[in-house]
Amino acid sequence: MSRTSRLASLLLFCAVLGAGLKVVAADDTPVRVKVMNTGRVYLPTGAVDGRSWKKPATLVSRTVFDATPEWKTIARRKLSPNTAEYCLLAKGASDRFKAAVAKASAAGGFDIVAETGAISVDNTTLPDITSDVLSNLAKD
Repeated sequence: MSRTSRLASLLLFCAVLGAGLKVVAADDTPVRVKVMNTGRVYLPTGAVDGRSWKKPATLVSRTVFDATPEWKTIARRKLSPNTAEYCLLAKGASDRFKAAVAKASAAGGFDIVAETGAISVDNTTLPDITSDVLSNLAKD
């Protein structure tokens, strides 16, 4: 199968899959969010399973972390996780990540933000706010 036909098949699959999905409504109607991985829920902190949320969103944390100056330093210098410098830089990247997520969620009115795949709402596509978080990361 050629690359073009594989791409066409993938696009067709996504179109068929997306036909039955809807994006979370903009109103304030609470939706039941299924949490598959509580460790990947970035906002709010604490117990989140079994609750209803008005505006859930997802993001790709690896993309955000890779964009932080601290993580770029870790990668450029090939630091080992057992060094103090790595730990300090990783903590800085984590703090920067948390601040950018908080700003993006406040700006968009999102009340729960998690890694893509860590939460779901039946028959609904959750908004991805990775680009919003990245833009807030750049402002810091």
